[in-house]
Amino acid sequence: MPKFEIPSEKDNHSIGDTAAVYNNAAKDDLICTLKTEFSVQELMANDPGSAAFVGFGDGDDALPAGVSFDEATQMLTVDWALVPDGFDYTIRMANGTYSTAHVGGVAPVAGDSLFLDSFETYTDTTALDEGWGIVASLAEHGWTSAGAAAEIVESGYQGIVSLDGINWLDTQATGGAIDITHVVSDPNGGSAQITLSVATEQFTAGATNYLTGGSLEVYWNGVLELTILPDTDPANVFQTFQVVVDSNVGDNTLQIVDTADPTNVGFAVDLVGVADWVCA
Repeated sequence: MPKFEIPSEKDNHSIGDTAAVYNNAAKDDLICTLKTEFSVQELMANDPGSAAFVGFGDGDDALPAGVSFDEATQMLTVDWALVPDGFDYTIRMANGTYSTAHVGGVAPVAGDSLFLDSFETYTDTTALDEGWGIVASLAEHGWTSAGAAAEIVESGYQGIVSLDGINWLDTQATGGAIDITHVVSDPNGGSAQITLSVATEQFTAGATNYLTGGSLEVYWNGVLELTILPDTDPANVFQTFQVVVDSNVGDNTLQIVDTADPTNVGFAVDLVGVADWVCA
């Protein structure tokens, strides 16, 4: 139960010429920061009886910068970046009563997993002569490919150790750069968080064994959401990149593209995931 404190009688607020009387309509509340618009009714803890809601403030106070109220729609709009610690508000009723409470913001977190691939377990494969990995069909994991066939590399090759399992994906296969797409179903829509673990490949000395150009691009529903450059330091070590996107109810498309010219050395990718982005 949220804590509620009634102001003392020492508060000399007034509405018009009538001394204000306190009601208990306002309530301390927590609102998910994904939500930037909500109604007055969501803030009112109790039915104030026959008294109608009049507005915010008690004649002296106003809503803080970052919070606005539309009288026509009776909706509040909040820019959480301007009120990161929440905001106080005072409800005024038509019978001359008022009450004050605090609204705090709740930051969202990754919820249910919508998609996850760490590039393990393939049946349709061709072993590479070097013995360090396989050429595999990513279609087994639901990907469609507009680029080269995928090279799935064993964890530990050139010192690049997978974060999960025994394999990672090389974005520069022998035939060139990858361009892969996966459909991600979201039953709720709203927001989703894309997570990728990526390492810049730096193999043995020599220009053809050291990634220096191009980038790794991540698209969501055709919109470029994340660009990873080869200057990610240190090389050969996975780092996690995340971005929050708007997600449709139903099918969405996740696309990963290596933009570099064919060099046979690219990015190492592991643990590609999409999760629902929600407030707990």
